[in-house]
Amino acid sequence: MARISIDKTTSNLRVGFVSNMKLRQRTRRKRASSLIELEKTAAMVVNYKTKDLISKSVLSFRKYYPDIHLLIVDGSSYDDSTDWVYKFCQEDLNSTLIACTFNIHHGPGMNLGLHLLNYDYVYIFDSDTFLNKASLLEQMFKIVRDLPSWYGVGDVVGVQDNGMDDNENGFPYLHPRCMLIQRCMYFKFHPFFKHGAPCIKAMTQIKNQGLTKLLIDFNVDAFLNVNHGLIKTCKRYGYDLKEKK
Repeated sequence: MARISIDKTTSNLRVGFVSNMKLRQRTRRKRASSLIELEKTAAMVVNYKTKDLISKSVLSFRKYYPDIHLLIVDGSSYDDSTDWVYKFCQEDLNSTLIACTFNIHHGPGMNLGLHLLNYDYVYIFDSDTFLNKASLLEQMFKIVRDLPSWYGVGDVVGVQDNGMDDNENGFPYLHPRCMLIQRCMYFKFHPFFKHGAPCIKAMTQIKNQGLTKLLIDFNVDAFLNVNHGLIKTCKRYGYDLKEKK
């Protein structure tokens, strides 16, 4: 297990501290899949005080992808979920724990992971999203393999400018509950940030530049048991759609 502690004095990615902390690709056991893309893929989830969710979510991912490097960003939970994550990462040699001393929040947590993970692709999933079927990533790669360029694959929904759902009149928004991101494209747009819809600025830029074709819609629910809207973290701790300065 690799364990990295992050506090507020080292959390600003613009300072450049990540240049010496990148989590590089490791030598791993040969995977059953022949897809070369999986060898270039890492996974990431952000945890905040949800032991019952994070354990089920992580273990469901590991059931189908036991060898993909998994990064868990813990947002200063300081509860049983932190204990569970720490123990899991001690036992799972292909995982890394980022232990924050403050609540980093979902968007900045994803942004931190995308900077640290030195992989071509990063699969991001919410702690209340449970994988229940094999070949999710394989199918995602299948639909983008012949595309000249793409930003991400996942559930593309319609939203308003403030991130509220609007499938009828809104613009495309790649939902972070379950998505595959191409890192080289991620850095061309606004980073994920502290917001109830943490991808909204990137999606707005993509829309304004006429590049919504970079967002690839995929039926993630065919592979998931999703508790979104029932016991999710925002239900427990709230959303804040106003960016904090």
